[in-house]
Parts: sequence; C-alpha cells; structure tokens
Amino acid sequence: MSEGELARALLLGKPYFGSAMAALQGPPLRHAVLDALLHTIAHTRKTGPVNVLEVGSWAGASAVTFGSALQSLRRDGKILCVDLWEPYLDLNVEKGAHYVEMAQAAESHAIFQLFQHNLATCKLKSMVTWLSGDSGKILPTLEDGSFDLIYIDGSHLYPHVLSDITNAKRLVAAGGIIAGDDLELEWNELDHAAHKLALESHRDYIEDPRAMHGYHPGVTQAIHECFEQVSKFDGVWAVTKEASGWSKVTLSQPPVKLPGHIAPYAERQARSLVQPLGETTLYNLARVEGEFVAVAKVLGPTTLMTERIGERDLGTLLLRDPYLDQLRNRIEAIETQTIKPIPELVEQGAHYNLIRLGARFAGVSTTLGALSLLVETVGERELGDLLLLDENLDRLRQRVAEVLKRKKL
Repeated sequence: MSEGELARALLLGKPYFGSAMAALQGPPLRHAVLDALLHTIAHTRKTGPVNVLEVGSWAGASAVTFGSALQSLRRDGKILCVDLWEPYLDLNVEKGAHYVEMAQAAESHAIFQLFQHNLATCKLKSMVTWLSGDSGKILPTLEDGSFDLIYIDGSHLYPHVLSDITNAKRLVAAGGIIAGDDLELEWNELDHAAHKLALESHRDYIEDPRAMHGYHPGVTQAIHECFEQVSKFDGVWAVTKEASGWSKVTLSQPPVKLPGHIAPYAERQARSLVQPLGETTLYNLARVEGEFVAVAKVLGPTTLMTERIGERDLGTLLLRDPYLDQLRNRIEAIETQTIKPIPELVEQGAHYNLIRLGARFAGVSTTLGALSLLVETVGERELGDLLLLDENLDRLRQRVAEVLKRKKL
C-alpha cells in the first residue's frame, strides 16, 4: 500500500511523506511546532532574510515545513540541509523493521532522490541547498553566526548530537534559535544507572525503567551537558541565544497548524488499520504501520483508538515501541507494579509456608493464618519474623532456617 502511494506520487509529480522508506520521521504533530518556531524567529527578525540550517533532512519533510512557512510569510531566506543520505545505523544493534528499511533506502540512494523530488514538487529548490556528508566535518566549515534557526535531527547517538549542538552554538546568530527533535525525556526524569547502560549500548531508542517511557538516550545526555534548561514542545526542544547565555523559547503563536504537505499523511495515519496481536491483563496489543502499540483496556476497544495511535505516548494508557519484545517488557513492568500478585504455595511447613509472589518469594509464619487472608498484605513489606521476602528461593529457605534456629523451633 505505502509503496503504491509512493509510486503514484512520483508519477504524478506530487510530494511524498508517507511510511515507505520512513519518509515521515516522528509524529506529524511535531511539524506544527516547527512551523511555530519558524514564525517565532521571523517575528523576531522583523526584516531581512531568515536563514535556516537543518542537520538531518532525510526525505525533506521538515525542510519543506520551514520553506513553506517562509513562503506563507512572504519572507526571503535560505535553508541549508546537511545529511549523509548514506547508511549510518548499526543493524547489529538496531533490528527494528523501520531501521532496516531506512538503511536500505539510504544504501540504494532512493531516499536522496525522494528528497530532491519533494523539494522540486513543493517548488522549494531555489530556496533549499544541501551538502551531503558527515555533519561533524561539514559544520566546522560554515561561517560563525550565519543562521537564524538551526534544527538538529541527524544521528541520535550521543557523540554525534553533542558535536552537532557544539557546532550549532557557534553557527547561530545572536537572538537565534537552536532546536532539535526527539527529546522525549529530560535527564532528571531518568533512572541514571539504566541511562548509563543505555548510552553504552549505542541504541538509538530505548525504554527508561523509571519513567516507563521510551526515549533517545544520546539526545537527552547531550542536551543535559550543553544547556541548563530548554523549552520542550511535543518532543521538540529549543533554546534561544541571548547575550547572557541560553534561555527558553517563547513561541509567537501556538503550535496548532499542520503544514499542508503533512496534513494528508497525518489524517491517513489516523485512519490506519490496526492489526490486533493479543492482550495482557491490562492492555490490548496491536501493530500500526511498522510500530507496536499497547492500548490500555480502560480506553475501550482498540479500534476506537486509531485516531490517537501514532501521535504520542499517553502516559501508561498508550505505549508505542518499534520492538514487540521491548513493549512486552514495558507492559510487564507496569502490570507488576499495578496488579497484586496471587500467592502461590511452594512449600508448606510446621512453622512457615513458602509462597511465590510474582517475581519474589515469601516465607509466611503459620501464626498469620490462612494464606487466602494475606493477599492484601503479602508483598508490601516484611513483618519482622512473620513475613520474610526475597527474590531468591534458596536464600529465603536459609533465612527461614536461621529464624527457626534462633527461636529453637
């Protein structure tokens, strides 16, 4: 279906930002933020051209968003796009279907051809120029303070994001804006031990166990090191360059307008058919395009959620992940915290009963009465020698033996 739409767009001379080759990166609603950012910098720069640098362009969706906004404002300006348009993902690490599709699109140069096609059909070729290559090598060759708005959405690995931000600080003009994509979680929201492992894994996107939310660890870490605070709009981060340093951005208009080239694909995404994949105690599982989702049953049948799926995570009500196994792990973590485990008798003794409580074991003194009466308290806390909790059954047996020995039972 998506390949057919792409072929029709190419034949009819229309832009394409659908699911094929992952041409549309991220939720469509973020383009309303990009439009608002361009309007904000244009409002600040009352006269003269508005120059934009985009690091990471792929199929050109965000470049077209910036260019269309300049056209609607009747403002002059130039947009410079910097991208490898070559395979850059390690498929030994990133095994998701959309990562494989991106690598194939880059290796065949099809994505660069689509980028050029989209600029031409949106009549932006005279406004947009591009440099193909490593941003770490290209950005240092550009002139200081030559851009009013810099948008960073290239590689999400920490060294690359850090390099792009460091270069952007020099390249942005006074009063200009540096912004970027994919800041789902900020550093103070993370489990820092897990975050360290996430950075070492060199994964593009991963789940944080504390926030129970997926995020891009490299983006979060680089921003934490480079700025004290940033503005955040639906995953898009932004700062403005002032004489005193970097400060949050105040948008000149709310991010509510979806650009014309994005709106049809946002509507199509909302109408996407949901492929059911089963259920757990609290969630219905489904596949939407190349991503897996878990929809909380309290929201009703999965088919009623198609207008929300693909936009963003809704706390623990709607979970999205490119990996089904990772999504199941997130669900298990939530359900473990939400659902009280049912005690399962493992061993029965004269003084203690050993029971399983989900992932833990408990040694329950027989003086507490029938196990069925303990569901509301077992697993919450230890009760002296009456209730012992442990993740290891053999260790629990040893602790029970020590108690019995001490009490000479």
